[in-house]
Amino acid sequence: MTLFWMAPTFLIAVLATWLGAGVLARTPRYQVSRVFALLTFLLALWGATQLGEALTGSEAVRRTLQAGEAAAAALLPAALLHLVLAFTRGTRWGRAWRATLAAAYALGALVALLCLTDREHPIAVLPPNRGLFGLPGTAIGWGWIAVRAVILGLAVWWVWRAWRAEGRQGPRRDQLAALLAAVACGAAGGVIAILTTQLGGADWLGTTLIAVGLGLAAYAALAHRAFLAPGLARRTLFYSLTTGAVTAAYVALLLGLEWLARRFLAIQTPIVTALALVLTIALFDPVRQRVRALLDRGVPRRDLAHRRLLRALGDELLATQQPDAAVGPALTHLCRALRIRDAAVLGPDGAPLATFGLRPPTAAAGAVLALPLATGGRAFGQLVLGPKRSRRPYSAPETDLLASAAAFIAASLHLAERQTGQAAALDALAQERATLLAQR
Repeated sequence: MTLFWMAPTFLIAVLATWLGAGVLARTPRYQVSRVFALLTFLLALWGATQLGEALTGSEAVRRTLQAGEAAAAALLPAALLHLVLAFTRGTRWGRAWRATLAAAYALGALVALLCLTDREHPIAVLPPNRGLFGLPGTAIGWGWIAVRAVILGLAVWWVWRAWRAEGRQGPRRDQLAALLAAVACGAAGGVIAILTTQLGGADWLGTTLIAVGLGLAAYAALAHRAFLAPGLARRTLFYSLTTGAVTAAYVALLLGLEWLARRFLAIQTPIVTALALVLTIALFDPVRQRVRALLDRGVPRRDLAHRRLLRALGDELLATQQPDAAVGPALTHLCRALRIRDAAVLGPDGAPLATFGLRPPTAAAGAVLALPLATGGRAFGQLVLGPKRSRRPYSAPETDLLASAAAFIAASLHLAERQTGQAAALDALAQERATLLAQR
């Protein structure tokens, strides 16, 4: 395997590690994040073992890595189906889907165990392969390919069904569209990689599609069940993918320099890596300032003032949003959880700040339930709710939950108002400083 053909696999290993750890660190309590972390762990293990097979000079080590690669690959289709079910259904799964997922994991675990215990006879199409239950190894190999293709097809079909049932617009539909594209790319890449590997061909096309699907899945997982506005989710995804790609390029550069030093200079001590780390530490802060300046170009004045305030407070710029931007996603998750058909957040003047559904209420008079948005003795509008999809009245626990949600929305609007004033004051100070520096 040449360096060119190894590039997609190397990128998958780095991106899977980076994105999986990043998503889990940002939303560790949510099931989707944990399942996504499991999927990325298996992808990272699959990619790392492939790289090890290409780089090792020991035949015994290569066979061990091949067994590890086959074990990770056996569990990947079940993990992808698990991610789809967790994203689209949450914890409300039917018995049929629970049984399907359990069977997928059981078959994957069985094949992984067989691959690890008998490394000389893997489950494959070409010999030497393993026969089971009196069936020839070639038939078992093709059967295992068909089972994995069915599992991947079920994942694509289910997320397509959820996307189609969601409606015509809304942040949830955008998330499902990203997940559908991710699962379709990953499933297509997985099938291509399985076939080319079994038939002895190059699997660079399949691994490239898997890498693309991994990035799209990260966007869907980052925005799911966290009150992230679409702009922030896209910015966080861009930041994660860019940083992951830069990290991969940096590691590849270090490996290339080490190889050159050992081949042409006959230096076995990793002195090149040590000097590169010193250079990285020295240039980190100037490069970060330069990146910040590039990110600030073309940003509207209000957003630029808000970014300066976040830096002054020490907050992470690319993972923080303006408080009022969380109102829309919060309303969407609230309505989906309680199965509310239509809802809106109205400002003090009655103008809609966020809406959900096809016919959201425009005033308290046309709503089934209206809750005030008040905090600190001030009113910030109303949370007006239409009927539930079941047409049943709101229960006392649901009303209490909605009152807590109204308090959260009011606090977000109050915090947004305060931060706007602080950002304007900081922006004025920045302009005065620039004027004074220009007069020197």
